[in-house]
Amino acid sequence: MVGAQQKSSELVTRLERLPFSRWHRNFFILAFCGIMFDAADFALFGAALPPIAREFGLGPAQAGLLATVGLIGAFLGALFWGTLSDYIGRRTSFQATVGLFALFTGLVAASWNVASLGVFRFLSNFGLGGEVPVTLTLASEFSPGRIRGRLAGSIMAAFPVGLVVAAALSRDCKRQDGSPQQHPQDRHERDQQQDIERQDVHVDRLEVEDQSLQQRQIRPMQKLEDIGVLGEQG
Repeated sequence: MVGAQQKSSELVTRLERLPFSRWHRNFFILAFCGIMFDAADFALFGAALPPIAREFGLGPAQAGLLATVGLIGAFLGALFWGTLSDYIGRRTSFQATVGLFALFTGLVAASWNVASLGVFRFLSNFGLGGEVPVTLTLASEFSPGRIRGRLAGSIMAAFPVGLVVAAALSRDCKRQDGSPQQHPQDRHERDQQQDIERQDVHVDRLEVEDQSLQQRQIRPMQKLEDIGVLGEQG
C-alpha cells in the first residue's frame, strides 16, 4: 500500500515537471475539434428543426419534444460516462463517446420516421454529452498544473466557435424550397401581399354566403306569392 502511494506521488511529480509537448498539442487539437462539432451539432439541429417538422407533419409540441430528447440524452450521457470513466479509463470512455456520437449522428440522416429520428438523436447526444466531461478530465489529469487551467479553458472556448460555425453554415445554406434568400423588405412586401390575397378570398367567400342566404330567403316568398296568385285565380 505504501509502495503504491509512493509510486503515485512520483508519477504526479514527474507530470508536474513535464513541458507542453507535442502530445499535449495533438490532444488539444483533437479535444478542441470534438467540442466545436458538439456545439455545431446542437445549433444546426435547432436550425433544421422547422423543415424537419414540416417533413414529418409535427406540431409545435411534438417539435419541442423532439428537441428536448437530445438535451435529455446529453444530460444522461454526461452523468453516465463521467462516472463510468472512473472504472474503464478515460481513453476508452473518450473513444466510446466519440464513436457513439459519430455513428448515430450519421444515422439521423437516414431516419425514416419520427420515432427513429428521436432514438438516433437521443443516442448521438448520449455520446455527445459524455464526451465533454471526459475530455475536460483528460485535460486536467495529463497536463502540468501551471497550464492546466489554461488548457481546459481553451478547450471549452471551442463551444462558441462551434456556434459561429453553425451560424455560418446555416447562413450559406439555401432554404428548403431551393429559392435564394430574400431581402427582409421583399419578404415584408410578400407577406403583405399574401395578407391582402387572403382578405380578398375571405370577402369573396362572405359574398357567396350572403348571396346564398338571400336566395334561400327569396324562394319561400316566391312560393307564398304563387300560392296567393293561385288563390286569386280560384
